[in-house]
Amino acid sequence: MQTVSREWQRTWSRLLSLHSGQAAGLALAVGTVAVMSRLLGPAEYGRFALVMTAAQYAMIVSVSWTSAALIRFGREAYVRAGVIGDVFWTRLAVTAPAVGIAIGIMYTFRTPIARVLPMGQTPLALIVVAVIALMAADQVDGTLQSTDRWAVFAWLPAIEKVTMIALIVAAAASRRLSGTVAVLAVIVSQLIRSGIGLWTARRSLTTCGTALNRGVGRAILRYAWPQIFTFTIGYASTVVEPFLIRRYASLAAVGIYQVAFQLSAAGALLLSPMSSLLFPALTSLRLGNRHDVLITVVDRLVPQVVLVLNVMLAIGMIAAASLFEPIFGAPYADGTRPLLILLAAASFQTITMLYSPLLAAYDLTKHSAVLNTVGGVVMHLLPELLLISWWGMTGAATSWLIWYAFSASFCVVVAVMRIGVRRFSILLYPVIPVATLAVLLTIDHMLPRIVAVSAIFGVAITVVRRVHVFRTGDVDLLQAVGVPQPVCRLAMKAYAAL
Repeated sequence: MQTVSREWQRTWSRLLSLHSGQAAGLALAVGTVAVMSRLLGPAEYGRFALVMTAAQYAMIVSVSWTSAALIRFGREAYVRAGVIGDVFWTRLAVTAPAVGIAIGIMYTFRTPIARVLPMGQTPLALIVVAVIALMAADQVDGTLQSTDRWAVFAWLPAIEKVTMIALIVAAAASRRLSGTVAVLAVIVSQLIRSGIGLWTARRSLTTCGTALNRGVGRAILRYAWPQIFTFTIGYASTVVEPFLIRRYASLAAVGIYQVAFQLSAAGALLLSPMSSLLFPALTSLRLGNRHDVLITVVDRLVPQVVLVLNVMLAIGMIAAASLFEPIFGAPYADGTRPLLILLAAASFQTITMLYSPLLAAYDLTKHSAVLNTVGGVVMHLLPELLLISWWGMTGAATSWLIWYAFSASFCVVVAVMRIGVRRFSILLYPVIPVATLAVLLTIDHMLPRIVAVSAIFGVAITVVRRVHVFRTGDVDLLQAVGVPQPVCRLAMKAYAAL
């Protein structure tokens, strides 16, 4: 257990570093959305969102299906030899054909693409450069996670957002701001981020043998090939969403919805450090034959984290209902309802993001592929097509609520059946934000809202005490996995109260 404790002490230290960087990144992400949306206006921001959606999808289908493999085998190589050069360069070689095909398709079908995308003055070549910049950032992020550069990984998004805000404000001051200039700002900020990350990890990119390793290439392909379907079919619903909103509503509605969507995505930044750290930490436990410790952590501590995050989401929803319009302005007021629904959907996303590293650590990538392809089509794309045609932006947000509820349930069931985790009750914790959503959408006056939400929290606390979600004995588990002593002391007081 002492070895496990040292491993997890490093994990918690990295987590604190990550959360400090991600908290800054969250504030800057909200600031970036606020600045860009106000300066561009709903219609031009919607145009920018559609162009970036196309660029991101091209990146996703080209390289993201191997992102987890870069971390998985890069981490293994780093633990074994202290360098990951062969994994780094082999992963680039494996994805190079897909990148070439994606760019070729974009140029071959540039005329129909121009009809679908409201590109305006944005040249196709600039979109291709944006795709390459996003690919570089993905490669660098995986490299930093594999080589324990967590502090750099944590603060790079903040650096990226500061750069982007500076470029956008400068363009606006010179009266040259447009959707095309916004895309250029994304490219420059991503390249700066990637350059800093590569410089930091440069000593880890040497190789013990040849740069291109056939054995590593075969391992990457065996591990990652099921994800090809995840990152093509599975992400189709995400890609078509803004185009469907434009079809059934307007270009301005795309811009309004994207503000709400980006804010909900920014909220997930606070959870991404824990998800990023769990994957290598759980992988280390599995490789060290510490299945018992792993199961105990997932059974006892993960539900507590999910509960706390769901309470925070409910509080965030209350704040969003009051602050969204004053911050973003009257033109974006219609985005309040979709934002609240998306935040409620994030309550289920917390479960998925904490269970996905567990499935990946046990190499259950085929299950993830089934979830994101078959499940994504049936439980997200089809509801999305129907609901957007009925309710526009609200329908789009509702489709995410359906999808995240299903994906969380799927991950929990797989963990119970294939790994031995014993917690189905974790699926009940999102009831807190969902009930808060119902209150905010049906009650307009402040005092009745406060009373209703207070009742929700009161019932939640009563249930938590009755089912013993928090136990004083869990403090020993926290200490065993290396949680810092100040956190343990705070947890002891909280456990005693609950």
